[in-house]
Amino acid sequence: MKRLIVCTSLFTALTCASHADDSMDIQAAIRQLNDVEKSLTSTAVKMQTVEKSIEHDSALQTIYLNKSEEVRRALDCLNDKVIYGDDSRANYYCGTAEEKRAVEGTAAFMMASKLSPDSDPSYIAVEQTPSRLCTKEQTASLGLPPESFYDEPETAFCSGFKVGEKLIATAGHCIPDESFCANTKIVFGFYRSDAETEPTRIPVGNVYQCKKIVAGNYAPDTLEADWRVIEVDRPIEGRPSFLIQDRSPGTVTKNQSVTVIGYPIGMPAKITRNASVIAVEENYFVADSDTYGGNSGSVVVDADKLAKGELVAKGIVVRGARDFIRKSPCYASNRCQKVELGNGQCGGESSTHAWLIKNAIGN
Repeated sequence: MKRLIVCTSLFTALTCASHADDSMDIQAAIRQLNDVEKSLTSTAVKMQTVEKSIEHDSALQTIYLNKSEEVRRALDCLNDKVIYGDDSRANYYCGTAEEKRAVEGTAAFMMASKLSPDSDPSYIAVEQTPSRLCTKEQTASLGLPPESFYDEPETAFCSGFKVGEKLIATAGHCIPDESFCANTKIVFGFYRSDAETEPTRIPVGNVYQCKKIVAGNYAPDTLEADWRVIEVDRPIEGRPSFLIQDRSPGTVTKNQSVTVIGYPIGMPAKITRNASVIAVEENYFVADSDTYGGNSGSVVVDADKLAKGELVAKGIVVRGARDFIRKSPCYASNRCQKVELGNGQCGGESSTHAWLIKNAIGN
C-alpha cells in the first residue's frame, strides 16, 4: 500500500482522501474520508460559536469571513439538501479519475458574444456572467437552505458531448437552426480545476465553432425525441468520445444508476451522481437527477460502467421539473424529496434515449 501524502489543511485533506492512489487500500481511504468529514463537521459547529463571539467586531468579522469561505469550499465536496433529496452535484476537482475523464469529453455551449480576445493570444477570455442564485446571506435571511454554487458564473446556455471526430450530440432545442449554430461556440475545458480558480479564460484550442447541423429532431415542447448532432469546424483532438449503443443494449432499465455531466444554469461543469431511472418511455426516460436549465444536451451515462472507465451514453437531457422558486431579488432551487411523475413541480428530469442518434453518427 502506497503511503498517503500528508495533508496540511481541511480542504487539502479532503482532496487527498478523495483522490487516493488506485493502489491504496480502499478501506483506509474510506476511513480517512470519514475522519475528514468529522473534522469538517466539528469545524462548522465551532464556526457558529465564533460568529456569535465576534458579532460586534468588524475587523475580526472580515478575517473570519475569509477563513470561513475556505471551509465552505471544502464542504462543497460533501452533501447538502437540494432538488431530489441530497444534492449529488460535484465540481470537476471533486471528481474521480473516471469522472474527470468524462468531463473532458463534454462541452459548454456559449454565444460567441460571451468570448473575447485575451491579453495572451493563446487564450480566449470567458465572460463571467453573474449568478442569479441567492447568496448565503440571502438564503439565511429568507430561511432557506444555502445554494452550493451561488458564487459561480452562468456563462453557457446548453451542454453537449463528443460522439465523433468532429461531432457533438446535444438537445434539439439547444441548436434550433443553422443561424443559431453560426453564433454558437463549443467550449471544452470549462470547469474548475480547484476550489480557488474560476475558468475566466480558455485555451484557444478548446474552442470550436458550430459549423452545421448533421441530423436531429427539434421538439422542445412535446414528449417526442429532442436531439441534435452537430459538426464543428475542425477535428476535436485529445478528447474522449462517448459510446452510443444500439437500441437493445442501449435502452436504460427502471432503477438503473446513471450519472449526468453538464453545465447547469451555464455554470462550470458539474458531475451529478446518485441518480436512478424512475420511468422508461418510447422516446425518453425519467430520472431523479439534480439537473437544471443549461443541463439540456448533457450526457447521461451508465454509472456502473463509468466507475470502470467506460463512457457509455444512455441519454441526452432535454427537459425537467421546475428549477427555481423566485425569491426576490434572487433565485432559490426547487427542492423535492422524491420524483412524483406528472407533477410539474417535482416530476423528474427527462432524457431522450441516446440510441436514437446512432444512425446519425455513423458507427
